[in-house]
Amino acid sequence: GSDGKVVKQRIVEVAHGHEPSVLKIKRVWPIKSNQRLEIAEVVADHDDSSGGTPSIVATIEPLLLDDCAAEACSSSSTSEAVRGDWHVAKAGDGCGECGGVLEAQRAIEVGHIFYLGDKYSKALDLSVLYQGQREYVQMGCFGIGVSRVLQAAAECSSVEGRGLRWPLSIAPYLATIIPVAENSGTKAAKEVFSALGSVCVRGAHIFKDNVLVDDRDYLSAGFRLNDAQLMGIPLTIVLGSGFAESGLVEVQLRVPGMQTMPESPSSTSISSDGYEHRARVKVEDLGEFLSQALQSQCVALGMAEVV
Repeated sequence: GSDGKVVKQRIVEVAHGHEPSVLKIKRVWPIKSNQRLEIAEVVADHDDSSGGTPSIVATIEPLLLDDCAAEACSSSSTSEAVRGDWHVAKAGDGCGECGGVLEAQRAIEVGHIFYLGDKYSKALDLSVLYQGQREYVQMGCFGIGVSRVLQAAAECSSVEGRGLRWPLSIAPYLATIIPVAENSGTKAAKEVFSALGSVCVRGAHIFKDNVLVDDRDYLSAGFRLNDAQLMGIPLTIVLGSGFAESGLVEVQLRVPGMQTMPESPSSTSISSDGYEHRARVKVEDLGEFLSQALQSQCVALGMAEVV
């Protein structure tokens, strides 16, 4: 035009059923801060019986001829379609690195990165001197989605239909004590609570102020056990009907990362399915048993965050 600027239009072909990749287009035709890229999907004139080849019209404006990349401006034709890899990768595509086939996997976007451009710097009139002229600052932001961290922890460490298994560092409580009706309100729960206070992992008494006593004796033990699983409490201690005679408590551990529980002379009837671990332990040996169990394997890695 008379102002020395032109609108440069390029057409890139995208395989049927694929989404165009703006990033790939910009790698070939770099877009400056004072330019914009407009993308429009069209159907090529050489349609076939399958519905035609979807093409992308990439329009860059304003584009100074002197600033135009040599490859992008080498042809004066605006209707010639450029073939290449212009689409967003999807399942079934070939891998450009190994030659294999790409597979789709579920993921959670825990971290966020957003390019804000000059949207806010213009409003704030925030500019810098760049190559002899004033330009608005290009802005961006990043952060961690707290609610998505919880979602990721729940999905990655739990199995559907078996309740939650919160990592130790974010569990609402680390332990819950469930006495049956005949033991409610007695010193039994206090005795177990005191035993938990002696549990030491990596030099820290992790159960301090982290124990829930479910003394709702108007509810069955099974109902309260189910509640503990739904809340994702890692350790459940059940005071059964025979606690008064035997002094044994049932320990249920549901801790992410714990595959097995170590054999211990202070426990009996250890059972494990890789998801939940159960044992019957003398209450006086409870502290030693839990200290050994929670320091096993990779469980201790998350304990420092609990303290």
